[in-house]
Parts: sequence; C-alpha cells; structure tokens
Amino acid sequence: MSSSNKIKVSYEQKNEQDKRTLINANNGLTNNREREIVFSFANFYKESIRCKEFNNFYPTKLDSVNAVKDFFESLSIISTYTPSKLSEYAVKEQFHYNQLKDDAVSRVESVLIDGYKMNKEKVEQFEGLYFEFQFSDGKRAIGTKIDENIFSILFLDPNHFICPESSRNIKQKAQSNVPAVFGGWNGLISQKNEVSKDDFIQMIIEEIQMGRYQDLEEIVKDLKDVIDLS
Repeated sequence: MSSSNKIKVSYEQKNEQDKRTLINANNGLTNNREREIVFSFANFYKESIRCKEFNNFYPTKLDSVNAVKDFFESLSIISTYTPSKLSEYAVKEQFHYNQLKDDAVSRVESVLIDGYKMNKEKVEQFEGLYFEFQFSDGKRAIGTKIDENIFSILFLDPNHFICPESSRNIKQKAQSNVPAVFGGWNGLISQKNEVSKDDFIQMIIEEIQMGRYQDLEEIVKDLKDVIDLS
C-alpha cells in the first residue's frame, strides 16, 4: 500500500471519529426548554426615550432607582426557571409573562426603529417574536428569544405603554420625566422633574371614576405607591 493511501485511510478514519464524537456530544445535551433561562443584554437599550405615544421615563428618582432593584431581583428569580416552568400557569401569572401579538408587536418595533434607531434589517431578524414580563407592579421588560432558553432583553417599559389597554394612570404616566438610572443622570434632573403626590392622587381618582380598577386591592396598591413616592 502506498503512503498516499495510508494517509487517505488515516484521514477518513479520523473524520469518522470526529463525526461520532460530535453526535455523541449532541445526544448528551438536554432540550433547551428544560435548561435554565439565560438573559442576554447584547441588544439592550438602557436610555429612556419618547416615541409617539410611548415613553419609559419615571415619575421620580426613587421610582427609577427602585426599578433597577426590582428588575434584577426578577431576573434572578426567573433565571432559576426553565422555559417550560415559566410557561406554567401559576408562574406565568406571577410574572405576567406573555408573548406579544398584533398591535403590541407593532409598538415594540416602532420603539426599536423610530425611537432607538435600531437597523430595520436587525429588527426583521426577530421575526415579530417578542415577550414581556413584569418586574414590579405595572412595570414591564420587553425582549425577544435568541433560543428557547436564551432571552434577549431589548428595553424596559415601566409605564406599560406597549400594552396601554392593560395600563392604568396613562395620562399621568405620560408626564413622567425622570430617566432610567441605567442611562445616567445629569445636573438637570432635579425635584421639578418629579410628579407630585397631589398629581398622583388626582390621577387615581380619575381612574376610579373611569372604572379602570378591577378591585379595591388595585386601588390600595396605587395609594401605597403614592405614599412611597412622597
């Protein structure tokens, strides 16, 4: 047998061994829906913006700071779940985890393209697959999935304006002027940017009169927020 034939046989054997090794490794992997959730921030926009009817500013500095704490606390809990676990009714309800549809998808893409100036081709890669989850009462994080267990956070929606039909106190939230802590503050952010306690109380009264609250518990929660922000 010539040396060239020996080399050829040796290469083919090695190639077959590589293939077998790869197949064996893949067979040992768990379905990604059964792996714990991992969060990616590669596409995360940290700044607060205004875009058409959307804004993700906060009413006060305290609310902006607390949002960061609540956000990472929620991430810490959710990252212990698998996608399958997160889809269970009780957990899904706890975090208000939802796949966004129709008008909500259009609003997300408008915020990305018109607000954050994300490349349209990049947005198209998301294929309209967006989700939301709650990280504090009424506040939402908006993201997309890179894989079954890899969740890419896109931006925060503290005023719940991506789904305004489910949001309360829209009129007052639209007046929020304090940016997210993630984007940094400058000397222009002062007490005058914050919404007053009287404004919040008036807002709650208007929402009650409009029948936007489902029960007394929701009213109590909002009144507690007024106290916390005072």
